[in-house]
Amino acid sequence: MNRSKRWWWQVIIVVGLLTVMGILINKLAVNLIRTGLGLSFDWLWRPAGFALSEHPLPYQSSESTAWALLMGWLNMAGKRLLCRHGQSDWNLKNLFTGW
Repeated sequence: MNRSKRWWWQVIIVVGLLTVMGILINKLAVNLIRTGLGLSFDWLWRPAGFALSEHPLPYQSSESTAWALLMGWLNMAGKRLLCRHGQSDWNLKNLFTGW
């Protein structure tokens, strides 16, 4: 294959990928607007409406989704620190092989 044919294949692939991305973004925007969420982050301040089994700070399902996301992140970070420093049951039993 000569150079010009390879160049055209790259153009075709890039145009195809951009088209697929455009279609997906359009579908996302239409569905967000249809469900009433819109294209903003206002949903973060609405009540979460779900319970968390483990949370490092006080949390109730009536609190905002942003607070629930923060609780999940803090929970994940705490577990990751415990696993990283060898204080978890997984590391003590040699079950964790992630590092």
